[in-house]
Amino acid sequence: AKGAVITKESIQSKIDANKGEYDYVTTLNVPLTVTDNIDNNVIKVYYKTHNPEDTTKHYKIEYYYDNVLDTGRTELVETTKDTIERADIESKITENQNGKKVLLVTNVPLTVTENADNNVIKVYYVTNEPDNPYNKVVTYKIKYYYDGENQKTEELQGPNGATITREDINARIEANRGEYTLELVQNVPLVLTENTDNNVIKVYYIDEGNQDENKTKYQIEYYYDSVLNAGKTELIEVEKGTTISVNDIQEKITENQDGYDKYTVLNVPLEVTDDIESNVIKVYYTKTSEEDENTGYYIIEYYYDGAKDNSKTEQVKTEVGAVITKDTIQSKIDTNKGRFNYVTTLNVPLTVTRNIENNVIKVQYVTENPDDPSSNVRYYSVEYYYNNELDGTRTELFTGNKNIPVELSTINDRVTANTIDGYTLLTVAN
Repeated sequence: AKGAVITKESIQSKIDANKGEYDYVTTLNVPLTVTDNIDNNVIKVYYKTHNPEDTTKHYKIEYYYDNVLDTGRTELVETTKDTIERADIESKITENQNGKKVLLVTNVPLTVTENADNNVIKVYYVTNEPDNPYNKVVTYKIKYYYDGENQKTEELQGPNGATITREDINARIEANRGEYTLELVQNVPLVLTENTDNNVIKVYYIDEGNQDENKTKYQIEYYYDSVLNAGKTELIEVEKGTTISVNDIQEKITENQDGYDKYTVLNVPLEVTDDIESNVIKVYYTKTSEEDENTGYYIIEYYYDGAKDNSKTEQVKTEVGAVITKDTIQSKIDTNKGRFNYVTTLNVPLTVTRNIENNVIKVQYVTENPDDPSSNVRYYSVEYYYNNELDGTRTELFTGNKNIPVELSTINDRVTANTIDGYTLLTVAN
């Protein structure tokens, strides 16, 4: 679907299937955002003949025009050098200029590693007009934390509107690791803006031998008018198994309100696990004065083999009364699939109400191929209605066996668990 983001992970099975006896080198142009221009929707996978004595290394050059990657021009270059200077690629920069102004060349000098995925030079060209928003270089920071202490900060440059990916900074992450273990990277991918206070990536390392095994961490992200303020993202240590409620972080919510008078908190209550990347609470702030009476919001949650990935939960702005169908969010469904298989989307079509907490869509993926004719596994959902109104937050997906009916006894414990005080069970349909 147009707008979908194709990642390396989502095509990994194809990469593996076509490798044969060759060694995999790299994949160019991923992640790829699908557009109407099919000629620019190009992913290139490179392999080489297996040769243990081959010392050749590879690096990529990507060419951007007003911040749009021209995938047809992306190239993989062989080298025996350890460092690539701008002078080494000056002829390529000129050759691909195409009448544009050269705004910036990033990641040069480049220290060439064995992993071609980390060896990326990006050349940015722009239309040389003063009102072109991309004709401007902005700064961003990478902050390095060691056992929670910010001991180093790098200040780098990139074009306004460009996206900094994990791939762009992997070499820096490794170079600054020292004897520590990488714990977490926050705020990537990061879209650069003119607000440099918001252009912040945070890298956390830990001394594994000096950690309390009874503790883990969770993150809080703060969004203003649906835009993440990366500078405010926090990492907080708690006891394992702790459940974080809105009340537990109310002081932080108030402290970061910054003149906004409305907020929604996603992924609460959050039961903190060992998976720090999924331990994410998201606070969305809005201003009543900048909304009209028809402004509405809905939430999309993404589930993988039944487990919600809190890092992907998102709030989407729309209008009250809007009907959100599967087609409405198809590009998001495709983008977040990764290596999993899509099963279904719960609570669509969704008519958006003023109660955002009930405007919840749940996208379900599984490892096993649901269309495999040899599989006996089938999926079904259970919806819960209160006074004839669907509570979308409670809708659940279950697995069953082909040709075996689902009896009430099978889901009786879930029916009981979802019986709210003051309500009695009226009926179970289907």
